[in-house]
Amino acid sequence: MKVSKILSKSDTGESGSNQSGVLVPKDKAILKFFPTLVEEKKNPRQTIVFSGPENDKWSFNFIHYNNLKYGGTRNEYRLTCIRGFLKKYNLHHRDILLLQYDQQNGYTINYEVDRNAGTGKKIILKNTWKVINIGLQVQ
Repeated sequence: MKVSKILSKSDTGESGSNQSGVLVPKDKAILKFFPTLVEEKKNPRQTIVFSGPENDKWSFNFIHYNNLKYGGTRNEYRLTCIRGFLKKYNLHHRDILLLQYDQQNGYTINYEVDRNAGTGKKIILKNTWKVINIGLQVQ
């Protein structure tokens, strides 16, 4: 299974916000890509190890900030601990993360640089996550 994410300024830290990681929508098709979390726990998370473009290893956390159930204010999914990857590959808003999972190779991460950056062409971001294909499902 492959998914892609167009990075926002918030994702990359360019907005000046201190948001924790990349926001993952509550879309069932997108959530199928990630490991299942134990939703009965407060803020359940799971570490996912990705192989990068240079066969480098990256450990990210997939977390459901579900503290709304426990008197808090958040109810959102995020992929955290990803800023090091974004910095190493000099990624900015409008660049695209490419995430893939298959049983043979596990999780992999790559990217595409936005070729319109700096050209003055405006890109309006609506749904920044996209399922590229649904071949194999994560168990």
